[in-house]
Amino acid sequence: MSVGIADDHEDGTTVYKLFEELSAVAAGRYLGDSKTTAVFGWPRQGLPAGFRDAVTHLVDLLREGKACGDRENLNQSNDDGLDVVAWRDFPDRRASKLILFGQCAVGRHWREKTHELRPKSWCKRNIAGAIAVDPIPAFFVPRALSEEDAGDARVDQLLLDRCRISSLCGRTLDDPLEQRLQDWIDTSLKPGRHGDC
Repeated sequence: MSVGIADDHEDGTTVYKLFEELSAVAAGRYLGDSKTTAVFGWPRQGLPAGFRDAVTHLVDLLREGKACGDRENLNQSNDDGLDVVAWRDFPDRRASKLILFGQCAVGRHWREKTHELRPKSWCKRNIAGAIAVDPIPAFFVPRALSEEDAGDARVDQLLLDRCRISSLCGRTLDDPLEQRLQDWIDTSLKPGRHGDC
């Protein structure tokens, strides 16, 4: 019997986008409030599609920086390596807070992406006005990493592998995301899906 892995959910959402959503939940829970997150990765759902508008929206959500930057070719960017944003607000919701910028790597070549995202540089390139505290870099991967594999991936950034994401999300996802993930699992494990493994 052949078992394949589906690349997308029945509603058309790719496995990459599902993983970004799950990673955003994990990041929010790690910071203590799962509601202060955004999935910035391209193609965007829930944020404006255009890069400039998405950055402006992110600046408004964070209440950090002034606006989207004005660098040349800015609108040709999709996400500039930023997939997930999470932050911990104070009750006053003003600037100067803990912010996490994360990149997700689902594919086989995940090692090549381990240090592509540099939050401080990303902010300088794309946000006008300073962010009070540089965002913390994070790397999300849907694999259980050995100590050897995790070694480089956790240098100068938070590493959230499958085990850490599972421990943060457990069995308490919101119903729509949990159902979409379960549907993807059920569909991807159907015999004959996408060839032999």
